[in-house]
Amino acid sequence: MDEEADVDAKTPRWSAVHMRALERSGLLAKGDQDQFDRLVGLARDVLGASAVFVSLCHGDEQVFAAQRGLAPELFANGPGLPLAHLICRHVIAGRRPFVVEDLATDVRLVGDPAAGASEFSAYLGVPLFVGGELVGVLAAVDAAPRVWEEADLSRLAAIGRIAGDEIEMRLGETKWRTLFEDMQESFYIAEPIRDAAGQMVDFRYLDVNPAFERLPGRAGAVGRRVRELLPGSAETLIATYRGVADRGETIRLESWTDGEWYEVRARRLDPDRFAVTFHNISERRRHETLAAEADRRYRTLFDSIDEGFCVVEMIFEDGRAVDYRYVELNKAFARQTGLADALGRTMRDLVPDHEEFWFETYGKVARTGEAVRFRQRAAGLEGRWYESYAFRLDGAAPNRVGILFNDISERVAAEDRRGLLNFELAHRLKNTLAIVSSIVTQTLRSAQDVPSARRALIDRIQALSKAHDILLSGQRDAASVAAIVAAAVAIHDQSGRVAVLGSPVQIGPKASLTLSLIIHELATNAVKYGALSMPEGRVEVDWHFREARDGLPALLVIDWREKGGPAVERPARKGFGTRLVEMGLGGGDGAKVEMDYAPDGLRCRIVAPFAEIATADEAEAG
Repeated sequence: MDEEADVDAKTPRWSAVHMRALERSGLLAKGDQDQFDRLVGLARDVLGASAVFVSLCHGDEQVFAAQRGLAPELFANGPGLPLAHLICRHVIAGRRPFVVEDLATDVRLVGDPAAGASEFSAYLGVPLFVGGELVGVLAAVDAAPRVWEEADLSRLAAIGRIAGDEIEMRLGETKWRTLFEDMQESFYIAEPIRDAAGQMVDFRYLDVNPAFERLPGRAGAVGRRVRELLPGSAETLIATYRGVADRGETIRLESWTDGEWYEVRARRLDPDRFAVTFHNISERRRHETLAAEADRRYRTLFDSIDEGFCVVEMIFEDGRAVDYRYVELNKAFARQTGLADALGRTMRDLVPDHEEFWFETYGKVARTGEAVRFRQRAAGLEGRWYESYAFRLDGAAPNRVGILFNDISERVAAEDRRGLLNFELAHRLKNTLAIVSSIVTQTLRSAQDVPSARRALIDRIQALSKAHDILLSGQRDAASVAAIVAAAVAIHDQSGRVAVLGSPVQIGPKASLTLSLIIHELATNAVKYGALSMPEGRVEVDWHFREARDGLPALLVIDWREKGGPAVERPARKGFGTRLVEMGLGGGDGAKVEMDYAPDGLRCRIVAPFAEIATADEAEAG
């Protein structure tokens, strides 16, 4: 069986009774669509779709009970269209939602004439059920291809369930009206039977209509007493009608009798007779309950979503939006805004300094009917960021706007942090590459051969790498001097002959990398020519602050002292390592490097303005 035949085979075939009820209900009439108009408009606004419609199954046709956004010429010949020409037939065939992101590319619709003829590109449809029977489709379509979110399907399905309840209620009311017309009301005339005090203690049926006799236990009622005919209900019925028979009261009430609800009317005809008319209203009561439940579910739909939702009534002065009043709120509203007791109050009353942007934006939506989606910060609401969707509510009350919104402050903060991190990474990478470039250039320039250049490059880049590790594991944009020194000498100090003595100090990233390279060069020279070249040699690394004085800023002073090594002499020529050390940690007032080639060991003092090297705002590498 091909797909079209399969779809036709699965088309709902209602019984004659169901079809007659549908036809008599008015749901198929072109001009009788108000009962679904609110739900269709709501679905279109919430989904932001180009069009939304409700169609009902009627033979080989789908009858459009309500729609928003479809071209009027589609219905030039009436509200019904052949099922074979509609994408809705796939919902009916599968009895489940049918989702299409692009009609032109969906493999399920290749060769489908309905897809080729459609003016829309995206389709989302859900089935409508009444008592387990598929009765129609609620669908949303978009002019452009669209990726439907899971939330879109969930919201359309929730509105579809409410539409199904509306259909069931309408059909139920029609069935009740038809039953009433065919059967007529039950009716009887009775005479009271009184005791010696004149109070009715029983009554006898004088006349009844056929509808009454068709009720269970009522056959052959004429001439019989109620205590004889209905012994189980007699006391209740006598008490109910005693005021009518004895005092001439007229009553109208709803009564629960024999498991059914009845509407009862009774009046006295004369002192010796009273008449009772009643009919079964169980169906009506059930559908009143259904209507209340549908209303509750409609409200629950908005109270259960995480997004805030509100309806505002715009206030205009001289054509300009100056304020708005909250007329409907969902439960998430207070959580999303921090505003308590907002219902019935105006925004300027709640937040006097609320920005004009909000009034202008919602005022334009109310005036033009053009929905708008935007992202904006609300300074008056604790600086929260919101992602909002605003749409006009067309109805009896003018100037009303529905607003669906979500507090995205945490997301915006995360995006800002990510942007800052990317900037810092790029900045740090730029500086690091500049340092590496300088190291490579100077090492190759001063190296005697390729092997020594390779070894020196590896050691220096490893020192740079260790400094980066310290930066990443420490505080943001700062590293400990002690950690930098310890890491830089670790490769040359397996036996713990380097004493690190300074107090806790944090310096910025550029100064951290430079200090790591300087200490590495000093340690390398100590291993080759200085204190660490002999077993008894020792090195002390110390640092301290020098307070601001004599017009100089506060300074950080770092001392490298070797002892116990061979006698040292000033080198005849300066290599890259020596030049790197002598560059120090930076310029500025008071910055200097002192190299003392004392006979008992090298002493190096590095002085730098602390304010210059302690922050991340150091000068970029050139």
